Amino acid sequence: MKTIQMILAALLVFSLSACDPDDECICYEIYAPVCGCDGVEYANDCFAECAGVTFTEGKCPLTKEGRVLDTGPVAADGCDWVILIDSTQYHPEELPAAFQQNDLEVLVKYQLLPDTFFCGWAVQLPVIEVLEIEEL
Repeated sequence: MKTIQMILAALLVFSLSACDPDDECICYEIYAPVCGCDGVEYANDCFAECAGVTFTEGKCPLTKEGRVLDTGPVAADGCDWVILIDSTQYHPEELPAAFQQNDLEVLVKYQLLPDTFFCGWAVQLPVIEVLEIEEL
């Protein structure tokens, strides 16, 4: 019993010491990501405001190298145009015609959308909004 009491007391001391008494911001713990003007993604608007930054709703965009692939038309069990990034295939919400070239290496700035694209034999691909794209 004493062991349990000692563990609980230690946890209480640790949890109290983890709080910064000088911190005047108290934020709610709801995950609704925002992207700060500093490029940092905050859990919600309250944390961004506490950091003193302006922000936009949603996650911060990512910029990565990828490869555009033509997997064939959806009507023929393909997934249409996809962008392969870090071994994951993403379905672009819109892909400019100039970049619809199979095996094209690109640098793409994108935002992951909450949608899922269904194609082929029950294949599910995450959907991205292409914000900027350039050929490498």
